[in-house]
Amino acid sequence: NSDRELLEPFWLPTLELPKPWKNIWDGGYDNESTYLPELPFIKTNNMEFLRNVETPIEMPMEATNLIQQTPFTINEDVYNVMGWAWEQNLCIGDLPNRVDESFPPIPIDFKTNDDVNRRWRREAAKIFANNLSQKSKRLLTVKVLHIAEKYLHKRFFFPHQCDFRGRVYAVPSFLNPQGPSISKSLLTFNRPMKIKNDEQARWLGIHGANTWGNDKVTLDERVFWAHDFTEEAIKIANNPREVGTWQDADDPWCFLAWCFEWAKYKTQKSFQTTLPCSMDATNNGLQLLSLLMRDRDGAIATNVAANDCPQDIYGIIAAGITNKLKRDAEQGHEYAGGWLSCSISRSLAKRPTMVYPYGGTFYSCRAYVDEWYQDQIKSKKIVNPFTEDDRYKVTGYLAKLTWESINEVLDRPADCMGWLREIAHRIASQQLPITWTTPAGFPVHQAYPCFKNNKVETKIGGTATHVKWLQETDKLSPFKARNGLSPNFIHSLDSALLMRTVVECNKEGIYDYCMIHDSMGTHSPNCQKMSEIIRKETFSIFSVDRLSELHRNLSEHYPQIDLPPPPSYGDFDPKEVLESKYFFS
Repeated sequence: NSDRELLEPFWLPTLELPKPWKNIWDGGYDNESTYLPELPFIKTNNMEFLRNVETPIEMPMEATNLIQQTPFTINEDVYNVMGWAWEQNLCIGDLPNRVDESFPPIPIDFKTNDDVNRRWRREAAKIFANNLSQKSKRLLTVKVLHIAEKYLHKRFFFPHQCDFRGRVYAVPSFLNPQGPSISKSLLTFNRPMKIKNDEQARWLGIHGANTWGNDKVTLDERVFWAHDFTEEAIKIANNPREVGTWQDADDPWCFLAWCFEWAKYKTQKSFQTTLPCSMDATNNGLQLLSLLMRDRDGAIATNVAANDCPQDIYGIIAAGITNKLKRDAEQGHEYAGGWLSCSISRSLAKRPTMVYPYGGTFYSCRAYVDEWYQDQIKSKKIVNPFTEDDRYKVTGYLAKLTWESINEVLDRPADCMGWLREIAHRIASQQLPITWTTPAGFPVHQAYPCFKNNKVETKIGGTATHVKWLQETDKLSPFKARNGLSPNFIHSLDSALLMRTVVECNKEGIYDYCMIHDSMGTHSPNCQKMSEIIRKETFSIFSVDRLSELHRNLSEHYPQIDLPPPPSYGDFDPKEVLESKYFFS
């Protein structure tokens, strides 16, 4: 087992400051004194690419070093409540049920009635799939709580590395700032920062409103809500096991962490905060596509443009779906009335819209619609107006309306994704990789190999058996390249924004970071400065025509390939992002 630990170590947070990244193979964990295997700066299986990367990669390594130098500690208040809730099998937020759901009784005529047999099997299959999902969530919960217990009352760090697009990830699994809510809520900064006045507590109040779910109103209204909630927050902090209001929040565990922090701020004379306060993007993929395409409608819908009130793109798309249902109901469509009785909400549109800029398809949209439908029924938010036999037809119909509504709002982003798919297909069809450098100086290398199936047949103990595996070939997959370029290019841009933001924040005296790609956080007194830097760096990146730049660089690199020019742009000026209150909020 000790040998296996060295071959496949379970990476944990470090008690000492992570080793700064100086080159591709030197940084993060100190593998010289611990005999751990080398961990590259860029997480990829393409060793040839790693060997050819020119190092150091200055800004990406500087930003990653700054992020991994942030010391954290365990939020003991949240840990105690979470441990109690887990032991009591209270399914709060991300905490799963510790007991499997029981299968329905087998009907008497199960073997003789085909309809009864089919319905029971369908219901049993759904329960089986849910129980399987719950088991993985239980394992995650146990591991998170175990690691939290191990690091209780200690200062620790999270070594980081990048994926091949430049996105920065914490290496330790399960308990890290980029994990699920139960993981994030257990972490606080180790270095406290004094809040001197209400203005410095402003973003602490905004963070509380966001975690409660009151994030569709203005920033001032969120701050007012937080102050108005003070009495209840103090009650919750004093007795969270009896006062259960916090369990009604959109993000119960992060909201509970906020209640503890807000109560201390309101009751202590000289208060020092350690809670990371995050500001989230409004569907960052669509924001970046709107900036690339200078798309005014998309910029307004995703809060890139300056708006007096925050826009809700999921609500806009949900309204479009509702209007289509009303139109179809007037024309006598057999499913429209049933769906209208379900009160279509933004939650239906959220996941299909979120994945849209990252290669979402109608088929993934249909899967998300079906998942939403099942969740609404299971949580008893709707009375099912359809039979199980109609499920495939009715969800397909609703998915079609959802997909149409998304494409109506996001026509220019769709043009951009189509263009990226086309140039990817032309390059990969010539068996060539696609490379570019991000605005932070990170080298991206996209090359998806083809795989072939292999099988070895043998006999073990007189019984015939076989082993199957996939073997990588020397050929590249045009299909994977076509589907991968759009999401990879967008991810490379959001990683560049994060890196440039961190480097500039450090120059302004901000040293603690809680970064999750499209969600950036620090201490409340520093949030306003970070917010301004995010917008300044966004304008700096997108004041350059990035699509024309990509087209020019790829054309120079592959002069033998005829690449189509970028699609036509809108009239949005990226400079407007400097005045946008809700770009990241």
